[in-house]
Amino acid sequence: MKVGIFAGGFKPFHVGHFSRLCQAINTCDKTYVFYGVSSRKKGSQFRFTEKNASDVFDITKRAIKKRYGDRVEIIKSDNPVTSAYETIIENHNSSNTVSIFGRDSDLSKYYKSYIGTRKERKYFANMLTEDRLSFIDSIDPESILDYFPNKNRNEILDLMSLSGSKFREYIENKDIDELLNMLPPILSISDKIEILKGFGLDIPKPKSTNHIVHPYEICDLTINDFHD
Repeated sequence: MKVGIFAGGFKPFHVGHFSRLCQAINTCDKTYVFYGVSSRKKGSQFRFTEKNASDVFDITKRAIKKRYGDRVEIIKSDNPVTSAYETIIENHNSSNTVSIFGRDSDLSKYYKSYIGTRKERKYFANMLTEDRLSFIDSIDPESILDYFPNKNRNEILDLMSLSGSKFREYIENKDIDELLNMLPPILSISDKIEILKGFGLDIPKPKSTNHIVHPYEICDLTINDFHD
């Protein structure tokens, strides 16, 4: 079995994170998402609180589980990286392969830095020499192409490269159109608005229709509901 792991603070979980999750789901039999709920202010004056984190994942988890079912498990963790290591260790003596997804900077800091040290065997056992452990830092626009039928490859790459700091900056600036675009496309418009209201934002009539990338959104459906 191919096991995927995606762990992080996700403050908040946005389209960039969702694209990596889709890569994991598309290439693995089972994917585990470990998310933290600590507060964060870095990159803007907006403080992303523990309640914000819990609320976002309560909403997003419903949509992801509805679409992907038991292929993905979304788990709240006091320390997402520790939870990721626990899952790796659980697979030491199995025949499973494990892939860890994330940005290169995060994978290097939290995982690859132990390669070649005394801790490699403790955390990874023989999984590297047996070619059963990999680190996936690339981003693949094909993984979310179906969610953005009206965007080209470069536009999708821009969305996939979104940082949490940039998202929190848009919250601080109350840029509703951009925020609607940057939340995971698996969410319905009402889901997205519920999340933004949780950030303390007033939701006026949007300045444009840029956030509507598919007719299903006018009906307040997700793209999966529309296709069903």
